Amino acid sequence: MRLSKVVTLGVVGAALSLAALLATENLGVGERADGSPLYSFVLEDLHDRGAYVLRGRWLPTGRTPYLEEHSEYPQLATWFMGLPYLFLDHGLDPGLTKLQVEAATKAVHGDYLEMWHVHMAVVLALLVLVVAAGLVSLGENPAWALLAFLPASLYFSFNRYDVLPALLVSAAVLFQLRGRILLAAFVMALAAMTKWYPALLLPLLASANVQAIRRDQRTSGATGPAGGWGTALLWGAVAPGLVATATAAAILAITWFWDGGGLDAILHPFQHHGDRPPNPSSLVRNLTDPRHWGLVGADSVLVTHVIPALQFLPALVLAFVPLRTRRALVAACVTVVISFVLFSKVFSPQWVIWFAPLLLLLVPRSRGALALLVSLELLLYLQTPLFFYEMMAAAAAREQVVFEPAANWMLVNTLRSVALLLLWAWALLATLRSAFGTGAAGGGDDISISALGDPPPA
Repeated sequence: MRLSKVVTLGVVGAALSLAALLATENLGVGERADGSPLYSFVLEDLHDRGAYVLRGRWLPTGRTPYLEEHSEYPQLATWFMGLPYLFLDHGLDPGLTKLQVEAATKAVHGDYLEMWHVHMAVVLALLVLVVAAGLVSLGENPAWALLAFLPASLYFSFNRYDVLPALLVSAAVLFQLRGRILLAAFVMALAAMTKWYPALLLPLLASANVQAIRRDQRTSGATGPAGGWGTALLWGAVAPGLVATATAAAILAITWFWDGGGLDAILHPFQHHGDRPPNPSSLVRNLTDPRHWGLVGADSVLVTHVIPALQFLPALVLAFVPLRTRRALVAACVTVVISFVLFSKVFSPQWVIWFAPLLLLLVPRSRGALALLVSLELLLYLQTPLFFYEMMAAAAAREQVVFEPAANWMLVNTLRSVALLLLWAWALLATLRSAFGTGAAGGGDDISISALGDPPPA
């Protein structure tokens, strides 16, 4: 399928999804004994978007983010949440009293939620374009990018903001695949200012750059200083590192100087997330809570040392692995992101959008990975929104205070955990096989990463 046709289908898909959301409101299916929907949030939920209404309120009111208006999100995400107000008649003007601000926020709440969907439709269409371009760069059919409309990814693309960092990460990887390494570092730094996980991918990009430059040096027969490690490290790691650091520093500097926020404003979102306990879907909670799997104690070595190490170590360890092909680099990126998701003390279902677009670059050559991704997407949609909100509504009807997992939710949660673990193992194995032999992520016919040359032909 031609790239232009895929892009058109992506735009049409995003537009049709948006139309369905705007034509309905909290669509539910099924019926309880009291007449309320059994499954209340089939197409959209209110949870995170309701927070975005408040986090973006800094723009119309002139209140300073992190100081006068709380936000648990990084800078670019917080700023982005203000954009829908530019298209609304909101009544949130500077100088209002606290009560007036709350009243105006309540009045504009529904309009903001719908305008959020409009913004996300644009971002989703752009994501399809970028993933399709990445597939073309790897010599694959760009139609695989349309799997961005799988159920969980589609649901959370509209109801959360995680599709925005996913778009930026996918764009950074696309630039990397095309040899635009400084631009890739710049865009990846922007992504890290919307969600922090993209920062873990920067060592991989630097490592791929250095290895590619060294291969180019050997191929061209370069000798002396121009053909040594110093040149490779300077242009492959130091230069992109400086670009990424300067980009992040410039964004943080705005927060630092904005009304004298200083270090308190910069650390504000970090402090919020650092204090969060394990949530019911997390691997840690499942392993330690007797109401879940209850396999080990909360003070076991597995929980206190092994799992936290597995969350971050792949980002460093894989940077020292020989990434011989561009697909190996993508597989390594997928491994790092899934490691962060799988072994985090908090699991959020929308995080599937973090790695699914990158995985779409690899599934054309692995039906196993494709099957795992489709299964995971279906299980995540069943787990949240369907079973989770149904479980919460039933618990509220019983006035149940302590969280007790329902049987259907627990089963799907377990299957989802297994599918995610298998997908992580596949990505890790694919990376290592490509590095030390041939495998699904690479293959002898793949094009080597080139940090200096022209983009490969489509």
